[in-house]
Amino acid sequence: MNNIPLHSKAIETEGLKEVFVQTGRGNIECFYTESGDYRVEVFAQKITLESLFEWRPMSKADFDKLGFVISNFEGRLSIKSNYYGRDWFTSFVDFKRVSFRLYLPKQCSTHLHTQIGDITVKGINGHHRYLSRFGGVSFDNIKGQIESIKKNFGRKVTLANSEGNIKIASGGGNLYVKHCKGDLDFITDGGNVKVVNYAGQMDCKTRGGNISVEGFKGELKATSWGGNIKVSELDGDLASNTMGGNVSLKAKNIENYAWLVTNGGNINFQFNEKQNLDLHAKGNKIRANGNFLFQGEQNNSRWTGQINEGGANIKLKTNGGRIKINGVPHVYTEQTDFRPDSIKELKLSEKPASQKRRAKPKIVNNPNKRNPQTEKFKKEEQPKVMTKSWERLPKFWQAMLALLFITLLTYGFNTITFFSSQMLADKGTKTENIAIFYLNFINGVLAFTAIWIFITLLNHRIRKTWLKYLILSVMTIFFYMLGHGILQSIPEEAVQGRGLVYHYKWLMNRPQDAEPIFLAFLFLLVPVFANISFFSYWNRSRNMSERLGQQQLQLLNLEKLKTKAQLNALEARINPHFLYNSLNSIAGLIHENADQAEDMTIELSKLFRATTGRKNESYHSIEEEISLVKSYLAIEQMRFGERLRYEINLDESLSSHQIPRFLLQPLVENAIKHGISKIAKDGMIRIDISPEDDLIIIKIHDNGPEFGEAMSGGYGLKSVRDKLELIYEGKASLEIENSPIKQLTISIDRNHDL
Repeated sequence: MNNIPLHSKAIETEGLKEVFVQTGRGNIECFYTESGDYRVEVFAQKITLESLFEWRPMSKADFDKLGFVISNFEGRLSIKSNYYGRDWFTSFVDFKRVSFRLYLPKQCSTHLHTQIGDITVKGINGHHRYLSRFGGVSFDNIKGQIESIKKNFGRKVTLANSEGNIKIASGGGNLYVKHCKGDLDFITDGGNVKVVNYAGQMDCKTRGGNISVEGFKGELKATSWGGNIKVSELDGDLASNTMGGNVSLKAKNIENYAWLVTNGGNINFQFNEKQNLDLHAKGNKIRANGNFLFQGEQNNSRWTGQINEGGANIKLKTNGGRIKINGVPHVYTEQTDFRPDSIKELKLSEKPASQKRRAKPKIVNNPNKRNPQTEKFKKEEQPKVMTKSWERLPKFWQAMLALLFITLLTYGFNTITFFSSQMLADKGTKTENIAIFYLNFINGVLAFTAIWIFITLLNHRIRKTWLKYLILSVMTIFFYMLGHGILQSIPEEAVQGRGLVYHYKWLMNRPQDAEPIFLAFLFLLVPVFANISFFSYWNRSRNMSERLGQQQLQLLNLEKLKTKAQLNALEARINPHFLYNSLNSIAGLIHENADQAEDMTIELSKLFRATTGRKNESYHSIEEEISLVKSYLAIEQMRFGERLRYEINLDESLSSHQIPRFLLQPLVENAIKHGISKIAKDGMIRIDISPEDDLIIIKIHDNGPEFGEAMSGGYGLKSVRDKLELIYEGKASLEIENSPIKQLTISIDRNHDL
């Protein structure tokens, strides 16, 4: 924009909630200003016959003809023109552009719309929606929501120093994110993604571009249809999937899972050698080094077992590529503050300039393999995957190849059109033209028969690609010879002087000069070439569909794995203070009441067995959950004596219904900690579980003090809420009530499949 606006107008900001700006061609900029000088500036330009290649300022009279109106109604500032309410093509061929620069208060939502132009928002908090079909987008120092209305087909989308929920779709532009926090959902039809220092949840997909992440804390999902994925300094979880590129992960700490999957590329996995992991790796060749202990099954292409003592779930899978596993010391600086206002100064420690050669991992339970301590690693080779060789060529040669391809394609279509018109015209004999048409039709039918039989009966039985093409070529020649042989064997007497067979035999038997042998051979190869071309296209399309289906299945399995890992993290653990108090009570009862001390020890053993001795189930029946709660309450009742009584009412029809493990125990623990422990006597806890239509209603009541405001943010309630949201996907709720009685109420969809 020019520095001198054509028009400037002050904005009344009292009660202002949202700004709507629409222009067909031009930039839109919104800035926060501390001075209180809130205003809108207009910059109008045009191209005339006198300045075909230069934008020049527009006169005020010309601008007034565009019909822009600025209005402020019920907290919504609107700037738009009916002249510019058109599609992007009209805006493109129009030689006028109108840009806006707005200075706004800190808290204000925006709705910005330009067909051709850049959008910039800086320092303004709120809900921001935008549409820029052909232009760049930049958001800086934002707190709130950012949402794209439609895909933009322009330049880079930049997010910096921002926090909130972000959902962006791009038709091919790149995404650059730095120093941000929150939930980000981004999809592009081919651009690259680069992220520097992010905290929160991120789901980014690109249809061919590369994904690069440096410094991430939280949960990351990265999907590319062919590009490379590189993640460094990860503190959290990762799910990465690419259709052929390489995948690289350098992890500071893995919370629950890391899934690295590629169809053909290499995988490089680097982790803290002191961390406990469950490893499942499969590839063409697996190499590893580092000071860690691996226990399990191991060979050159598959590792399944535990690193150190087992822990976070790691899956490394490549179809044809190599896997490198590298355990390194924990050399990164801890970083816990990811706030956008402080993250600017965040400096992630770099790897030392030189490091000693890492030792090989110690592998046990593997007697049939060579000692990895004596095996030397060779330089990892790149897999044979398709590269973008076109993009590596100079622009001149790209243009020459495009010219050659288009010329040959045009020549082929013109040749077909010319000879078809000749056959249908009066030139030559009518019989000859019809016979040539029938001959081409017969060759097409014979080629189709060969490839249809091959695809239906033989393709799935043959593994090697070169053998498929060889057999298809032989079958095409065989059917070509067989078909023509059958037509030639039909007697002349059977032909009635018309029809396909008559014209075919007339063409084959007419007197003519002998054709060169190479020309006959060339005509024989035409059906072969046609079948090979079609099969190549069909095979690649089918493989792509299968890979996409496989990728969706892998993502579905990942969601299941993620759910399992998060459930394990959310399951209640015995509070150390509870254990300390229980052991003290047992020690005190040993001399006073040995039988009661024994009973308390047995109940404590039951509770610990349910917590630590479980199998891999994440669910059990309501009856089993009640049994666990009773053990917990029995222990607490021995501690509190007459201060604690409890009552549990369970509808028998719900006894076998499955619910998540440890759903009620944290809530009962909260009732004792924040309720019963605060009163001197007559403490009461009541649990009622009953059906109500299609719901299961669970109520937990105690007669302690009312819930405080900070109660809803406690770990116990938060873990239960997270568990309900994770498993029931919005079909369950947890409510806190103080009146008419104090209680917690859980509502669960009875028909939800676990």
